[in-house]
Amino acid sequence: SLNRGMMDIEDFVRRRLVDRFDLEPNDLPDVFKLMRARKFKVSGKEHDIGDLIEEGVKQIGEEILRFTQSKIGKGRRFDPVLFIGGGAELIQPVVEKYPNAMVLQDPAFANSRGLLKLAMFSGG
Repeated sequence: SLNRGMMDIEDFVRRRLVDRFDLEPNDLPDVFKLMRARKFKVSGKEHDIGDLIEEGVKQIGEEILRFTQSKIGKGRRFDPVLFIGGGAELIQPVVEKYPNAMVLQDPAFANSRGLLKLAMFSGG
């Protein structure tokens, strides 16, 4: 499997913020919160950072799609191809280009829910 997702997008945005605003990495507050707000206030001025987020989503999302295609092609033999995890909602516009792609409702907890179901049905 490919270990890429929300943390990679967050790291991408963090690096771009440091470069764009000439900051030290320690100067940044919680980048995930900034991403949800899509704004960053520095030196008393608020800046829209939506372009940085979209760039990160596109880059990481396309990397995930390339990896998926290298493993299962177009995935037509599967119904559907599930994308889960904390970054799945964010990259949904990218993965929807993939045939049979499906981002589960509340994908951040999909693994946890699946493991709970497995434990319940296996008597664990």
